[in-house]
Amino acid sequence: MNILLYGEYSGIHSNLIRALNNKSIKVDFISTGDGFKNFHGNINIAKRGDNFLNKIYTDVNNFGVLNKIANNQYDIVQFVNPLPGIVTPYFGIEPHFIRKIIEKSKRSYLYVSGCDFGTKKIFDKHEIFKGVCEGCQKDYGVNKCPQYRLGAEHWHKKFISQINGIFSGLEGAYTEQYANYKNFRGYIPFPIDLTRTPYKKQAYNKRIKILHGINRYWTKGSDKILNQLSALSKNFNNLFEVEIVEKLPFNEYIEKVYKSNVVIDQMYGDGLGMNALQAMSMGRIVLASHDKNFTFLNNPAIVIERGENSVLNSLLNLSGLSQQELDELSIKSSEYVRKNHDSINIANIFIDKWQL
Repeated sequence: MNILLYGEYSGIHSNLIRALNNKSIKVDFISTGDGFKNFHGNINIAKRGDNFLNKIYTDVNNFGVLNKIANNQYDIVQFVNPLPGIVTPYFGIEPHFIRKIIEKSKRSYLYVSGCDFGTKKIFDKHEIFKGVCEGCQKDYGVNKCPQYRLGAEHWHKKFISQINGIFSGLEGAYTEQYANYKNFRGYIPFPIDLTRTPYKKQAYNKRIKILHGINRYWTKGSDKILNQLSALSKNFNNLFEVEIVEKLPFNEYIEKVYKSNVVIDQMYGDGLGMNALQAMSMGRIVLASHDKNFTFLNNPAIVIERGENSVLNSLLNLSGLSQQELDELSIKSSEYVRKNHDSINIANIFIDKWQL
């Protein structure tokens, strides 16, 4: 059995490959490192920048690696979105090699995990995602959404038509958008490697330690979260200790999470992403967002509403709990991830769905 995991999104494939390796399954993992998070594989390629000369330089350096991979025959190839080539589908070498890899593999799949041309339709449709798209324009520039660039729709549709199946990493918007595709194969929860982020009992001092990690400032609503945390620090400094970090490599960020009691994920979204799930697996209380229209979230995460003081009020409510009650919520968070997202179990689901 020979498997290729192509691309990375917040540790999804990185966790999955470790689980597959534990089953003595041979896996190649090709990645750009997923930016500052440093999720590199055994096969690494560089990410194309915005500068034209940088694009040319990157393509030249990536050519040999991609050409070698494209001439291998894999039993299974799984891509994670958003695919790198989607940003410039006609002006880079990667889409060409992705097509070659699909043609030579026995089976190929897409694991829907982030924004692509398909999920963008849901983001446009649902009110809860309004802030995501507006924030994205602030983070990347007005009218610079990768999903609306030249050829993106054509490339996406062609790619989807060539692969054997599509899996969704969230039961909400991602599943809703892709459910009508004839090659949709269902929902598979995000895999969390429990050996990578194991549960550790929280340590409480006089103040509750709060952590918020900034990735895409406007896209994830960090502006609104920071406004409320500023008010919290100003008026309730005796109850809370707030730490803000930005774009830390995965290992450094995890160290920060372990030193915290509460992790604030993001203001916009409809489910628990990798950041929230990993913090919960570690036994941290998590504040996250979801849409009331998607009722699948039967979990102990504290929901961030869109109101002005939702984060502030949720944290004040936590300060009123006893240490025993906080510990119980911490354990429930970890057990939820263990029950629903253990990468060993998720790997078994993938193996079954891949029809190996």
